[in-house]
Amino acid sequence: MRVAGPAVDEAQVISKASADRITPRWVRTRPSRPPTGAGGLTLLFTVLMVLAAAVAVCAALAVPVVPPLPKARQTLADLVRRPADGVFVRLVAALSAATAALSVGVGFLPLSGRADGLPALVTGAAVSVLAACAALVQPWAGRALDEGRLTARTGVSVGLASTACALAARRTPR
Repeated sequence: MRVAGPAVDEAQVISKASADRITPRWVRTRPSRPPTGAGGLTLLFTVLMVLAAAVAVCAALAVPVVPPLPKARQTLADLVRRPADGVFVRLVAALSAATAALSVGVGFLPLSGRADGLPALVTGAAVSVLAACAALVQPWAGRALDEGRLTARTGVSVGLASTACALAARRTPR
């Protein structure tokens, strides 16, 4: 079989028969476009869109309108002064560390589980447990902070210490 166009070396020309021999069957028999039956990603995204719209309507009806509180304006001098405040820096550093730990958990738990030979369902469950812990602990800690039963220093210290213990336990060789 000759290829039209510029001169091509015979070694570069592959016949259809040899291409069929070296191409796996699943590649040759694959449909050229995805199936268009009921279901698939289109149905998934449609259901998620309808669910999101229903939640938005319920939230709009259930949450009362609260006028914004008056606040003092922030000046450029305040912006420059803010990073020098130790409390601000500690809280931002704690938020950064917690976000990094969550990102590592969500990003690397599935890879780490796969490397250990765990099925995808188990690693997905581990990520779900991580998200559930955050969803359960954060409102409790926020309420305790608002009521004065917990200080910011204690909450940040306990949170970062438990995160460090969890990451260290994962890195401990078995």
